[in-house]
Formats: sequence, structure tokens, C-alpha cells
Amino acid sequence: MRRLLYTAFLALVLTSFSACFTMTEEVTLRSNGSGSFARTVDMSQLLGMMSMFMPDSLKDSLDFSKMDFNEMTARFVGLNGISNVKSDYDKSGIITLSFDFKNLTALNSAITKGTQKDDITKELGLDATMDDKYISKGRCIGRTASMKSDKTTSELMDMFKSDEYKDVMNMFSPPTMRIVYHLPSPAKKIKTKEKGVQVIKDGNDVTLEYNMLDMFMGKNKKVYNHSIKY
Repeated sequence: MRRLLYTAFLALVLTSFSACFTMTEEVTLRSNGSGSFARTVDMSQLLGMMSMFMPDSLKDSLDFSKMDFNEMTARFVGLNGISNVKSDYDKSGIITLSFDFKNLTALNSAITKGTQKDDITKELGLDATMDDKYISKGRCIGRTASMKSDKTTSELMDMFKSDEYKDVMNMFSPPTMRIVYHLPSPAKKIKTKEKGVQVIKDGNDVTLEYNMLDMFMGKNKKVYNHSIKY
């Protein structure tokens, strides 16, 4: 039953609404190593499309401003080196989580806490794990992350890579993941080992843009592997 539920959910997201989902993570780094982090999930287009097919009596269920996101912020409140934890959400379907960090050790601790399983993933029987961390050396910041998919996720993703589904998947744009760095000084050198990443450099700001589906392909995959010298 859980597998059937997850298959239906994944099929809906990947084939019907994949182009309507964007996640952005912004890291603002100060010269002393402290900074701020913000994660924004934009599902406004997705919810807009869904509302077109829903009766008026159910549209209230898509109003994020009426949902309780205390559990999301509670994971980070009280963590050593983490402060000013906030969450914001609106009726259009944009969710934002933000906090300040004392150093990258604190940021990595928060990232690890944020990837812990929640009730939804436990109910679906998912067991994928992520090893994700920011690294810093002198005037250089980078990020490495690898994902080890559980058996259920791997089998489902293999199914969507098959010839049977390939033509269908090619009809839709993939969901997008953006990592934005706001650096204390202009970026001098950017190294990326990820395939297909788009890099945008604008003074002190560097944006890395990914096809989110690529992150889930394969049983063991390097998701992020980049560094920026400034």
C-alpha cells in the first residue's frame, strides 16, 4: 500500500507538474565566517494548476497560510550556533525557512538536522540518506553531498528512466534546484564537478542551477561537488 501511494505521488509530480516546482537555497557569508541561510520552496504554479481541477470546497486545503509549520522550525531552534529561526508561508504556495549561523560547523549541523526523516517519509517507507555539508578553507567555500537511495526509490527512478517512460518525461521540464551564494567579495574562481549544472556569476553572487531529477537517479550519486574562491 505504501509503495502504491508513493508510486502514484511520484508519478504525479514527475509527469504532470515537474515544471512547476522550484527550490532555492541561499547562503549569505560574512568575512568572519558567520552568515545566514534561507530555503524557499515555490509551489505557486503547481498549486495554481491543481486549483483549476479542484472544486471550490477543497481549495481551502491548498491555503498554506492556514497550515502549522512549527515542526519545521522546531528542528532548528536551540541548535548550537543557530539563531533567528523563522518560517514564512503564504496562500500562493511559497514556503521559506531561514536562520542565522555562527559558522559553517553550525550550518552543517542544521543541514543534517533538516534532512532527518519526518512522519511522511517514515509512513511511505522511504530510507534514502543524504551526506551533505559545506566546506571552507581560507577564502574558499564549497559544498559536497552524496545521496544513497533506498530500494523503493531506486526501483521507481529506474522505472522512469526506462524507454517506456522516457518519451513521457521528455515532454516536461524538470523541477529546478538553485543554490545561491552571497559572498563577502567578488567570486574569482568557480569549480564544479556536477554534470549539467548552470553557473551564473554576478559580482559577489554566484548561482548554481540544477535539474532536480538528476539528484535522484542511481543508487549512490554525488549530488553536489563544487567550490568557489573569492
